[in-house]
Amino acid sequence: MAGKLFLCFLIFVTAFEFAYGKDATDTKYAIGNEVVIASIRKIQDTCIFPNDLLFLRRLAWVESQDGDSLKSFWNSDKGKNGIWQTTSSMLSQVKNSGGQALTDLQTQLGVNISDLNWSKGDLDIPLNDAALARLYTNMKSVIPLDINDQAAYWVNNFNPSGTVQQFISAVAEMPKCKPPGLDLIFIIDDSGSIGADVFQNVRNFMTTIIAALQTGQSNRVGIVRFDDSAFLDLTLTYNLDYASQIASSIIYNGAGTNISSGLSLTFQQFSQYGRTDVPMIALLITDGEDSEESVVVQANNLKDFGVNLFTVGVGSAATTDLLIWSSIPHCMYYYSLNDYAQLAQSFPELLNSQICDVTAVIPTSEACVNGTVDQGQYVFYQIPADPTAGVTITLEMDYGAASIYISLTTRLPSAADYDFYANANVELPGQIYISPDQLQTGSNSSTVYAAVVGLTPENRYTLCNEKYDTIQNYTTAAPFTTNSSCISLDLIFILDRSQSVYEDYYNTNVTNFVLDIANQFAFHDEATSGDPAFARFGVIEFSSTPSVTIPLGNYSRTNFNSNVTKLIAYSVDEGTTRLGDAFMAAFNQFQQNSIMKNKAIILIVDDLTPENIQDAKDALNKLKQYVSLPIGTIMTGSWGDLQDGYKRLSDLLGKKNVFPSMDDNQDDILNRIDTTYPCTALPACSAIIFVEEASTAIGQPSKIKFLQLVSKLVNSIEHTPNQRFGLALYASSLSKDVEFQMFDDFNRTLNDYINSVTDNDSPNGGTTNLIPQVFKI
Repeated sequence: MAGKLFLCFLIFVTAFEFAYGKDATDTKYAIGNEVVIASIRKIQDTCIFPNDLLFLRRLAWVESQDGDSLKSFWNSDKGKNGIWQTTSSMLSQVKNSGGQALTDLQTQLGVNISDLNWSKGDLDIPLNDAALARLYTNMKSVIPLDINDQAAYWVNNFNPSGTVQQFISAVAEMPKCKPPGLDLIFIIDDSGSIGADVFQNVRNFMTTIIAALQTGQSNRVGIVRFDDSAFLDLTLTYNLDYASQIASSIIYNGAGTNISSGLSLTFQQFSQYGRTDVPMIALLITDGEDSEESVVVQANNLKDFGVNLFTVGVGSAATTDLLIWSSIPHCMYYYSLNDYAQLAQSFPELLNSQICDVTAVIPTSEACVNGTVDQGQYVFYQIPADPTAGVTITLEMDYGAASIYISLTTRLPSAADYDFYANANVELPGQIYISPDQLQTGSNSSTVYAAVVGLTPENRYTLCNEKYDTIQNYTTAAPFTTNSSCISLDLIFILDRSQSVYEDYYNTNVTNFVLDIANQFAFHDEATSGDPAFARFGVIEFSSTPSVTIPLGNYSRTNFNSNVTKLIAYSVDEGTTRLGDAFMAAFNQFQQNSIMKNKAIILIVDDLTPENIQDAKDALNKLKQYVSLPIGTIMTGSWGDLQDGYKRLSDLLGKKNVFPSMDDNQDDILNRIDTTYPCTALPACSAIIFVEEASTAIGQPSKIKFLQLVSKLVNSIEHTPNQRFGLALYASSLSKDVEFQMFDDFNRTLNDYINSVTDNDSPNGGTTNLIPQVFKI
């Protein structure tokens, strides 16, 4: 029916419950790895409890696979609830225990255990459930470090019907974090109290940690050893195989315990050779004491320089000062182990997990750092801020795409726990300005905490901070979508101009083929809100070596046609067909410049030898990380014939993707693209309404947060050109009639409301009249 709006859903917010940004861990029914980790971090960073040695993390996975295995959070048949599957008995025991921890949790995290009602599902909220699980374990015996002992602890205290092997097997399947690129220096005690035989455990520990860093990241390792004085056994090196050899054969002297000298030499290494754009980590391991007052100075030098200082005391004689020497929060950076056997066998997994939570400290304001991050991986930063000027944080991508999460209070922000958020790709940077007033609400007005997380397989970025509001204005198109008359994709033409190709044919027919195919698509500047899809193009020519003739990017029709006509040309000096190198050139272009979900190549060759095909297979497999549609076609040449070339190319790319004649199969090639990347069908609905209570009870900050959340949702969901959005703010009545708007207009309306609520808390009604008013929409 023409003009009919089919309503998808309404999103309500009232004064009774609100979830957003840094409170996202409290969201009802939120599950998943990030929610679990964010909840645990909140509790751990308070240091209300001793370090739980990964038990809470393992418990969430063993009980519910981070909530993913639950049909519902309320498992009435098991008498359990929430991600950690706690029971009403656990809640009763914790409530009756009293103690300072309950008060501290309420003060620091707002979790009031005394008010929680298990039967009403209060433990569905992850932070509540995690807090109860941690309080409950705090009432029991000390959590052990060894995985077998933790399994027995689980059976004895959490799940009497379970088995030790069940716990161990489940933990083995638990997702593991991947450490970021880092600089790590071991500071190893080789004093006489250890013993030559026992010292082998130190060697084994270091080689285990080094092996875990062999991940393709830009990790470096160094080794400082101390007894009466300090020795540099290994300066920071990328060669982790060599580092492992040194670690496995490191000398044991068996003399005194001069911790200060070890810390001092480590500081010299970091100050001269450390990379401040990646996390710097120092790991001090000792079984003794050092009475020198200079130890405090040396430890502070490291921490002030931005080094994450882990301290490990082994045995009962190890100094208790290791706690205060470590980085903050001390409970996450200090460890006390029973013996060196435990260091070698049980501690590596715990340390590897904690290494994922270290931060790089950007030393000054008005600074930039470069970095790489894998898909789903987090890299954390502490960024200086001028509390009188505010700070603008900008994330620019050299290739790939990433998100940045900013927190004013949380040391390790994430998608489940943040105050500010932005996305970035090679076309548009992510930009966030934090005002002086906003900085004052943080735990430290001169520091903000950031996390960069990769969105594509490989990502390289530049992260900058500047004083004042320096945000640049960019024209932001609606999210890339398709409709029934268009296809959105990144397309690279790969053209064989080897010596067997005819020069005139190449310069005329191949050039015209590229023009004919490309001009069937809409170009960047032709996209509209009603027809938003467009294509981006690139051209690679190759023979003995590849040449990126036209980089993958946005072009107008005129510019692209002009580039093709001027730049695609045969050279009399061209040689053999090195197809593998051409595929790798295309791989690099997609890696650096691609922004579209759909990616394709069109390869044009005159023929392939068995050597060409073998050379190309490995490169093609790598290229397929990005490209699911590799199309090939045959052109006339002086070597071989069309039928043989067609057969060989079909063996490489798959018969359905290969066409026997460049001159005769243009329509078939276009149909193949359309078949693989069909246009997205229009949804059954065309309107989304966001509804917020705007009464005095909900408060000005919550109204602003809701409107900001709406903005994030609208800008993140995939929608079609006929999609409309509406906003209803109500108290005793609607603030104004609901108006259904297109994407751009709705964003302007949102910004107007955000400014209005921020400036004068308007609209701000009295009583709440939900049903008569809102359901008239």
